[in-house]
Order: sequence, then structure tokens, then C-alpha cells
Amino acid sequence: MYSKKYGIIYCGYNNLDLTKQSLQTFIDFSKKYGNMIIAAVSVPFYEYRNISNENDGTTQFIKQKSKLKEIDICFDNPKYIKEADARNLPLFYLLSNDVDYVFLVDSDELYTQEQVLNIINYVEENEDIDCFEINLKNHIYDGKSWIDGFHPFRIFKTNCYGGLRNFFYDNDVVYSDGKTHKQTNTRLIPKEIAHVKHITWMNYNGKNKVKYHLKHFGDCSYKWNEEKNCLELDIEYYKKHNYEIPTIHREE
Repeated sequence: MYSKKYGIIYCGYNNLDLTKQSLQTFIDFSKKYGNMIIAAVSVPFYEYRNISNENDGTTQFIKQKSKLKEIDICFDNPKYIKEADARNLPLFYLLSNDVDYVFLVDSDELYTQEQVLNIINYVEENEDIDCFEINLKNHIYDGKSWIDGFHPFRIFKTNCYGGLRNFFYDNDVVYSDGKTHKQTNTRLIPKEIAHVKHITWMNYNGKNKVKYHLKHFGDCSYKWNEEKNCLELDIEYYKKHNYEIPTIHREE
């Protein structure tokens, strides 16, 4: 049994099928092991204001889980706010409940209970580390193709550097002494501990996702092929940034 208190920031909008899978893992895990608070946020981000992105029932589903006390709280307002501001809503709730670690989970990240337990055990075996990256296995296009090498920061210790303060950009946090997570003691959790299925750049949602990235970041590693009605890697993006073009693996 783990000893620390974990706060889950669950973020999901317009992604009902995956939400039903990904959120249930943490609900079941929390019931089984305890010492976990699940705070969700379900709002469209600012850049989607002029992009077709109708709510497919995801928000209502998550709110129902809150009403049933399967999760602790769901924030569904205000709408069209910056990504960091959206995540701050559950973050401040979790900090007020004295969690030791904050664990970010997006609705398209399909953890298993075994992976969650392995990750938590790894975190507690490495108490000198403040912030952890997690290896995500990016399933793309039809879901059978995937690429490796994506490992965002997902777990942040709260009680260090004067205390975790807030998200200041997307998934990036800052502590009260001014340090960002990248300036703390960090570690990438090995793949043998968890290599998490990430249903991300799919043909069914890719067109709007490209539009979002272009508005948010100014460029995108994918492009939408109008003729074939599907996603493609944007090779010019990789040339522009001098990035290695990823290998696309295939599962049958």
C-alpha cells in the first residue's frame, strides 16, 4: 500500500468513448487502494472558440460521476479558457485538500490499474525526485499505427520549493520560489514500469486538432490531407525544426 496522497487532475472534453475507459480506471483504482482524490475539468480550450467542437456528452458523463461520488468534483465553467487556466481549477481544489503529488491524466491516455500502481510505487521509491515524466505510446491514424518518444511531465510533488503554485502554460507548473518543474529534480519513469496507450492523433479527430495546434503553437507536426481525408506527418515541420522524423510502427 502506498503512503502518499495523490490528486488526479483529469481533463476531458468531447471525447466520450475514451473518457468512459480512461476515467473508470482511476475510479476503480481509487476505490481499491484509497488515498486518492479525483478532480476533473471538462471545458473547451480558448483556441476552439471558432473551431467546430460540440460537446458529445463527455461533460455530462463526468458530472454524473461527480454526482454519484465516484469522483470528487468536476469543473465545467468557464468555457473557452486557456489550457493552463483550465487545469488550475482542479489543481487549486487538490492543493486545498493537501495532496502530496498531482498526477495529470488526459482522457485519451488509457492507463491500466497495474500501470497506475507501478507508477505510484516507483514515485514512492524515489522520494528525492520532484517531477516525473511518463512514457506515452502514441497511437495515431487508425489506432493501429503508433510512434514512440513522447514522454510529457505528468506527476508533480506539491510540498517542495515553497509549494506548488499553479500551471502557467499548458501542462507546465511553477513553484512558489519561482522554479518551474524543469528546474527541479526530474526523472523519466522507465517504459518497463509503464508505457501508456495514448489514443491521440486519429483520423476521426485530426482535422480539428491540426487547426487547434496551428492556432495555439503556430505550427504542427501533422497536416490534414483533404484529398485523402486523413492525417499525415508534416515532413516540412520536422525539417524546419531539425527534428528526427519518427518511425511509424504498426500493430495488427
